[in-house]
Amino acid sequence: MFSSFTEAYSNILTSILAACALPGYALRGVYEQLRTVHYGNVFEYVIDARFAQGADESRDLSDKDWAEIVNNWFLFKLRLEHSHGLLEPAK
Repeated sequence: MFSSFTEAYSNILTSILAACALPGYALRGVYEQLRTVHYGNVFEYVIDARFAQGADESRDLSDKDWAEIVNNWFLFKLRLEHSHGLLEPAK
């Protein structure tokens, strides 16, 4: 008697899980399609993820850390402009 109850319960549970799996597969396909449309390739996805990570981490920076980052960015920009001839040479 116990085995027949377990078997019946197992059949019902299997049917329920199978019914839930079909929409799950369909939704996975919709998700993949939306991801492909939004992110044309993996590179764009990685860039967006790293940008979001940096934005999250920047919320915890001190004023000293912010000043250092801004100063380093300014120096990098000047070196980049100078190396590409975007700045007029000093006379």
